[in-house]
Amino acid sequence: TLTITKDTTVGSRANYGHENLTEINLSEDTIAIYSESFYMCMGLRYIRIPSNVSYLSPSAFSECYRLFEVENDSALTIERGSGAGEFALAVYGVSNPDKPLKHKDEANGLTYLYADSQWYLINTEKTGDVSISQKIDGKKVIIPSLLFYITQIDNLTLGESIAHADDMAFALSQIANVKTNK
Repeated sequence: TLTITKDTTVGSRANYGHENLTEINLSEDTIAIYSESFYMCMGLRYIRIPSNVSYLSPSAFSECYRLFEVENDSALTIERGSGAGEFALAVYGVSNPDKPLKHKDEANGLTYLYADSQWYLINTEKTGDVSISQKIDGKKVIIPSLLFYITQIDNLTLGESIAHADDMAFALSQIANVKTNK
């Protein structure tokens, strides 16, 4: 987690390529986030845009493939599929106050987020051997692109609970073995 407490702007490429950065807490004093401020922060999963932000570059979060959740407290419009919301499964805040449902599987170190009437696996915290075999609320799970990038999983078992794994779900992963139980 990165906490920025005093700066009013986040400069271009200020946090370029911080792979292990998962969450950002910006100061309420932040008014601008410039181009590629968080470019290629591949582990970034969550950002809250403070209420005073009046400028957000469309490329501020370029290549942040795992930025699944954007909380927008500013007056700016952030939409899924473009700009800061390019890879987001959920964008919420002032204009859309409905926070997404989440499910945490403590035993297996897995976190799921509900969007588009589907459950998505959005985080894996466990290392070594991991098994994904649980349906959530009776629904199968989707594995999004690049989910397993920078994980420390040796062996991954995918059960019948998987509805779909995006084509790039395992891209750049270092998982030694993937087994399916379908």
